[in-house]
Amino acid sequence: MTTQIIEAQQNIITPEMAKVAELEGINSNVLRQRVAQGKVVIFKNKLKNVLPTALGCGLSPKICACVNNNFEGFSVIEETDKIKISKIAGAKIALDVLASSEYGEMREKITSEFDMLYGVNQLAECVCETSEALELTTSKITESIERFCEQGADFITLYPTITQEIIKLYKTEVKKPNFISKPVSIFAEYIEKESAKNPYYEAFDEILDIARTYDVVLSLASVFSFNSLSEFPTRTSYAELLILSELVQRAREAGVQIMVEAGGFMQLAEIEKHIELIKKLTFNSPLALSGPKVAEDMPEIEFVNSAIGAAVATNAGCDMLFAHAFEDNSKKLNARQLRENVLSLKLACETCIPRADL
Repeated sequence: MTTQIIEAQQNIITPEMAKVAELEGINSNVLRQRVAQGKVVIFKNKLKNVLPTALGCGLSPKICACVNNNFEGFSVIEETDKIKISKIAGAKIALDVLASSEYGEMREKITSEFDMLYGVNQLAECVCETSEALELTTSKITESIERFCEQGADFITLYPTITQEIIKLYKTEVKKPNFISKPVSIFAEYIEKESAKNPYYEAFDEILDIARTYDVVLSLASVFSFNSLSEFPTRTSYAELLILSELVQRAREAGVQIMVEAGGFMQLAEIEKHIELIKKLTFNSPLALSGPKVAEDMPEIEFVNSAIGAAVATNAGCDMLFAHAFEDNSKKLNARQLRENVLSLKLACETCIPRADL
């Protein structure tokens, strides 16, 4: 059982590394060294025969199109349209936001029809698809993760920082607690009310075993850091970074590729130094951001708002940007909105000079 990072540490340049080096115009041995250090991750589930995509030190920033993000219903046709349009606009990767193992047909189309890699927000399946009392056991989490890996996911988002202690700290610091999504809010409420331990953290070694089997990249989500400009930064944001720091080290030691997710609102003057802090505490792991938006309560210019923050973020070391359709309740506009966000973020990426010093 081997992975890109294990082979890189054994001085092996894999076909995926060679292809990424060719696509990025970088020396293959330099790329191998960065994969070995964990500064670069390569997306490509072992079960798939597709072109790999990589994120990290010295590589061009990528755009990830967020699809299936409407709680009112799911349509393969609508989501496929969003994927197709976002790919044409410049997105290289897709993220299934409300992932369910039942939506495998859509994710198969991402690979077979559009030659894209994809990630899943596995938490949604566990918290949003039960009519019974929510019970998040470690076995439920790991079984769900393995199903997605078997279906071909290239990266999986995890939420290990939502603990009783951090939720309590967050609520003492923030006047109006606001979580980044409905699944995260449900999950945090469950952890708090049930006095439960975080199953992602508790079962992390088991999750590493699964990810290593399929060479799937694990993406650790930072959820408390950027929920409004007035709240940033907080002690909570630093506390969860320490958890992420620990888990990054454990993943690398286990031979598993790992990255970090964050995003939301950030003051323009704070973006560069905070990204540098995230990079430092996570040992220069690849970083994906949603936004960051630099102004609040300006829905009419959401894409401009996020593009401004994204331009600063990519030059500070951000490796991937999440593109959204912000008005999720207006289904007919979702594909167009997603395209607009992809195009605005593409412009931000084109201002970036990839940094090899991180």
